[in-house]
This record gives sequence, C-alpha cells and structure tokens, in this order.
Amino acid sequence: RMARISKEIISIIINGERDQEKAQFLQIRKEMPTALESGKYPIRVDITWKYNGDHSDMPTVEVAEQMNSLEEALIPALEKNNLALLAYQVTGEGRRLWCFYTRNIGAFQETLNDALEELPLFPITFYAEEDREADAFREVESLL
Repeated sequence: RMARISKEIISIIINGERDQEKAQFLQIRKEMPTALESGKYPIRVDITWKYNGDHSDMPTVEVAEQMNSLEEALIPALEKNNLALLAYQVTGEGRRLWCFYTRNIGAFQETLNDALEELPLFPITFYAEEDREADAFREVESLL
C-alpha cells in the first residue's frame, strides 16, 4: 500500500512487462495532471528497489515492511512544501519503482538523504531526467 499521501490514489492490477502472466500492482495519483501542467515540476526522479520476490514476483512480507518504512520516512519529507510529488508507484516483477516529479533536484537529494539518515541502507537506485511534458506519467496513466 502507498503511504496515505493523497485521497486521489487509484490502485489497479496491470500485466507484467516481461511476463504477461505475472501481475504488477500500480498505484497512481489521479490529480497529478493539474500539478504537472503548471510546469512547476520539470524533473522526474525514479527510485527503484530491486528485490528477490516470492513465487508471484511480489516482495516478501519482510521486504514489504522495509519498503513501508522507506515510504513513511521519505514521501512526507519530499512532499513537504511541495518540493516533489509522488506520481505513481508500481510493484512487481522483482522491483518497486516510485516516480516523483520535483522542482529542484538538489533539494530533492538533500531532503532524501536527511529523511533516510536514521534508517538502514536500502538497495535503491536513482534515475533523474527532465520530463517537462510528464511523458512517463501520461504513459502510465493511459493504463487506467
């Protein structure tokens, strides 16, 4: 489950990308387009956590709990003062991806480091790029 950041979260099951037999769990924020159209969030940051899943390629209970502790620390910190917005997250096929849009990558990194300081090191990777048109979000939104 996604940290309760927004009443506008829709949860759906989608087909796997690599294996159509495997489901992925998508949680997407419905009211995102308004914020993104403003152009205030030009940078997309994907945070990815790869894990060894159970038989359905979903995280084990233990890993899911670790992910929740990451989310509970990270999401409120990043969303404070509208620094960033979590657009969607997708879980399945051995990875969870959180897609954020931010207005300031430097402040994003600083806030992230501060938020996770007290927590153990998590196996997460980061990818950031300019996405002024919110193409990544629109692609995922089209799955609804």
